[in-house]
Amino acid sequence: MGEGILNDFCHESLELLKKAQADLLSFDGQDNHKELFKNIHYTFLTLEASTGMMGMKELQNHMHLMVTNELLSNLVSRKKSSNFLTGLCNLCSVFKFYSSYDLGQV
Repeated sequence: MGEGILNDFCHESLELLKKAQADLLSFDGQDNHKELFKNIHYTFLTLEASTGMMGMKELQNHMHLMVTNELLSNLVSRKKSSNFLTGLCNLCSVFKFYSSYDLGQV
């Protein structure tokens, strides 16, 4: 995988995560929580599939766990959104790391 492809992928993933973060922060105070939930859910399904296509199997497994365990069970019932937000911020850090990673040093 080329450095440019990985960098582009990480930047696009970060944009999706930032949007999901904004949706999550507005989740509790909005009447359109079903629409926000669908947006967040779609973002994580997209990232789950994309990380798999990029060969990032560990990250794909993590995304899968967030979708099935954390997102679906806790956001629907509006529990533990702060835990999910922390997980989302950690994912941003992972993608920031990969986007700054120099593949030429491998």
